[in-house]
Amino acid sequence: MRYQYAQRLLIFVAIYEALKLVFKKGITDVCIFSDSLSTIEKLKDNSFKAKISYNIIKMNKLLNQAFSRSVSIVFAWIPGHVGIKGNEEADTLAKVGTNLNVPMKVSVEGRDIFPNIKVSIIEDFRES
Repeated sequence: MRYQYAQRLLIFVAIYEALKLVFKKGITDVCIFSDSLSTIEKLKDNSFKAKISYNIIKMNKLLNQAFSRSVSIVFAWIPGHVGIKGNEEADTLAKVGTNLNVPMKVSVEGRDIFPNIKVSIIEDFRES
Protein backbone atom coordinates (compact mmCIF):
# COMPACT_ATOMS: atom_id res chain seq x y z
CA MET A 1 0.00 0.00 0.00
CA ARG A 2 1.29 3.44 -0.90
CA TYR A 3 1.39 5.74 2.09
CA GLN A 4 2.29 9.37 2.54
CA TYR A 5 3.33 10.54 5.98
CA ALA A 6 1.51 13.34 7.71
CA GLN A 7 3.45 16.56 7.21
CA ARG A 8 4.23 16.81 10.95
CA LEU A 9 6.12 13.49 10.82
CA LEU A 10 8.10 14.02 7.63
CA ILE A 11 10.90 15.92 9.35
CA PHE A 12 11.30 13.14 11.91
CA VAL A 13 11.46 10.49 9.18
CA ALA A 14 14.08 12.56 7.33
CA ILE A 15 16.19 12.96 10.47
CA TYR A 16 15.84 9.26 11.28
CA GLU A 17 17.06 8.31 7.81
CA ALA A 18 19.95 10.79 8.10
CA LEU A 19 20.96 9.26 11.44
CA LYS A 20 20.89 5.76 9.95
CA LEU A 21 23.24 7.00 7.23
CA VAL A 22 25.54 8.55 9.86
CA PHE A 23 25.91 5.14 11.53
CA LYS A 24 26.28 3.26 8.25
CA LYS A 25 29.05 5.58 7.02
CA GLY A 26 30.78 5.87 10.41
CA ILE A 27 30.42 9.64 10.49
CA THR A 28 31.38 11.16 13.84
CA ASP A 29 30.54 14.84 13.28
CA VAL A 30 27.26 15.83 11.68
CA CYS A 31 25.10 18.92 11.35
CA ILE A 32 21.42 18.46 10.52
CA PHE A 33 19.68 21.52 9.10
CA SER A 34 15.96 22.17 9.29
CA ASP A 35 13.61 25.09 8.83
CA SER A 36 11.39 23.65 11.58
CA LEU A 37 12.51 25.43 14.74
CA SER A 38 9.95 23.60 16.89
CA THR A 39 11.29 20.23 15.72
CA ILE A 40 14.87 21.22 16.50
CA GLU A 41 13.88 22.45 19.96
CA LYS A 42 12.05 19.18 20.67
CA LEU A 43 15.07 17.17 19.55
CA LYS A 44 17.47 19.20 21.69
CA ASP A 45 15.27 18.97 24.79
CA ASN A 46 13.89 15.51 24.05
CA SER A 47 10.53 17.12 24.88
CA PHE A 48 7.83 15.38 22.91
CA LYS A 49 4.64 16.30 24.72
CA ALA A 50 2.33 15.57 21.80
CA LYS A 51 1.48 12.10 20.57
CA ILE A 52 4.72 10.26 19.94
CA SER A 53 4.82 7.88 17.03
CA TYR A 54 6.85 4.71 16.77
CA ASN A 55 9.19 6.40 14.29
CA ILE A 56 9.93 9.27 16.67
CA ILE A 57 10.77 6.74 19.39
CA LYS A 58 13.11 4.92 16.97
CA MET A 59 14.75 8.21 16.05
CA ASN A 60 15.28 9.08 19.72
CA LYS A 61 16.87 5.66 20.21
CA LEU A 62 19.30 6.40 17.37
CA LEU A 63 20.08 9.81 18.89
CA ASN A 64 20.86 8.20 22.23
CA GLN A 65 23.10 5.63 20.51
CA ALA A 66 24.90 8.43 18.70
CA PHE A 67 25.57 10.33 21.91
CA SER A 68 26.74 7.17 23.69
CA ARG A 69 29.22 6.58 20.84
CA SER A 70 30.49 10.18 21.05
CA VAL A 71 28.99 11.10 17.70
CA SER A 72 28.69 14.88 17.63
CA ILE A 73 25.29 15.93 16.27
CA VAL A 74 24.39 19.57 15.85
CA PHE A 75 20.86 20.61 14.92
CA ALA A 76 20.82 23.92 13.09
CA TRP A 77 17.80 26.03 12.29
CA ILE A 78 17.67 27.82 8.98
CA PRO A 79 14.97 30.32 8.10
CA GLY A 80 12.21 29.38 5.67
CA HIS A 81 13.38 28.58 2.19
CA VAL A 82 11.91 31.61 0.44
CA GLY A 83 14.48 33.94 -1.05
CA ILE A 84 17.57 31.98 -0.03
CA LYS A 85 19.29 30.59 -3.13
CA GLY A 86 20.70 27.40 -1.60
CA ASN A 87 17.44 26.64 0.17
CA GLU A 88 15.39 27.18 -2.97
CA GLU A 89 17.68 24.73 -4.78
CA ALA A 90 17.17 22.23 -1.94
CA ASP A 91 13.39 22.65 -2.26
CA THR A 92 13.59 22.07 -6.01
CA LEU A 93 15.68 18.93 -5.55
CA ALA A 94 13.34 17.67 -2.82
CA LYS A 95 10.38 18.08 -5.19
CA VAL A 96 12.27 16.21 -7.91
CA GLY A 97 13.04 13.46 -5.39
CA THR A 98 9.40 13.04 -4.42
CA ASN A 99 8.52 12.37 -8.05
CA LEU A 100 11.13 9.61 -8.44
CA ASN A 101 8.89 7.08 -6.67
CA VAL A 102 11.86 5.39 -5.03
CA PRO A 103 10.48 2.74 -2.68
CA MET A 104 11.41 3.26 0.94
CA LYS A 105 10.73 0.80 3.70
CA VAL A 106 9.70 2.70 6.82
CA SER A 107 7.52 1.35 9.61
CA VAL A 108 4.18 3.08 9.91
CA GLU A 109 2.23 3.29 13.13
CA GLY A 110 -1.52 2.71 13.00
CA ARG A 111 -2.53 6.16 14.16
CA ASP A 112 -0.36 7.66 11.42
CA ILE A 113 -2.01 5.68 8.64
CA PHE A 114 -5.65 5.48 9.82
CA PRO A 115 -6.60 8.92 8.41
CA ASN A 116 -5.30 7.84 4.98
CA ILE A 117 -7.23 4.57 5.15
CA LYS A 118 -10.40 6.45 6.09
CA VAL A 119 -10.03 8.84 3.14
CA SER A 120 -9.34 5.90 0.80
CA ILE A 121 -12.45 4.04 1.99
CA ILE A 122 -14.63 7.14 1.56
CA GLU A 123 -13.25 7.72 -1.96
CA ASP A 124 -13.85 4.07 -2.89
CA PHE A 125 -17.39 4.27 -1.52
CA ARG A 126 -18.16 7.43 -3.52
CA GLU A 127 -16.81 5.87 -6.72
CA SER A 128 -18.96 2.74 -6.38
